[in-house]
Amino acid sequence: MIVALYARVSTDSQDETLQLPRLREYAARMGFEVFREYSDKASGRNADRPGWKALLSDARRREFDAVIVVKLDRIMRSLAQMLEVFESFNTLGIEIITLDQGPLNLTSPMGKLMAKLLAMLAEWEAEIISDRTKEGLAARRAKGVKLGKPKRDIPVHTIALYRLDGKSWAEVARILDIPRTSLNSRRKEIEQEIENIGFLEGRQ
Repeated sequence: MIVALYARVSTDSQDETLQLPRLREYAARMGFEVFREYSDKASGRNADRPGWKALLSDARRREFDAVIVVKLDRIMRSLAQMLEVFESFNTLGIEIITLDQGPLNLTSPMGKLMAKLLAMLAEWEAEIISDRTKEGLAARRAKGVKLGKPKRDIPVHTIALYRLDGKSWAEVARILDIPRTSLNSRRKEIEQEIENIGFLEGRQ
């Protein structure tokens, strides 16, 4: 059997490559031929993932007979989207194999029922996670905690000196490894510092 391996995580703090060794080991143990490995860092509710879209494209060309994942929710966390996947794979004759939940036979009534139950569970878990996240954010706001990424400390005086030395904004950004957007957001402050330095040097 020719198989595709698919791994997905939700955030950059997670590592989808941790799933791949398990998928490879299973495929090797079962004697499957691996056509390709696919992976994404994206929400399970987002169907517009590069890795997943590439897998679907290859599936339509029937490059493999089955897709192996650790759990069904690695594919989708939306019941409606998962049902579309089931229908598409069933038409193409592609099987879904999950390491933690076993193979899902989408051609049999029992297999379809089990797949739908697992998809419903995945969607329920996603909603629970979402609710807990919202509650956690609300609690932090109530305590006065400022949310979002902390602002990067920008050396305004150093930037002003570089500008006085004739360096362009792009050169300053490259030398100090600061995003241009960060420089632009502090541009007025930097220009004021340039004026202050010029004023002080004029008095010396």
